[in-house]
Amino acid sequence: MLFEAAGQLGLDLEHSWMIGDALTDVQAGLAAGVSPILVLTGRGVAQREKLESAGLADIPIGENLAEAVRILLGE
Repeated sequence: MLFEAAGQLGLDLEHSWMIGDALTDVQAGLAAGVSPILVLTGRGVAQREKLESAGLADIPIGENLAEAVRILLGE
């Protein structure tokens, strides 16, 4: 889906971000070459442990979408 969107929209995945609330979102982002951020809303709180168990503890985590955007902007 990410590759399809990149093709249709002319996105450079290496310079793109993906915000999601699940380990699978983070894994999909990494597989596509984007920088993922996990948000703790939705399924995020329960998924945080899975992220750490999968060896992905260095992935940025935001409390919500607004905080994820601040991470994106380097604030």
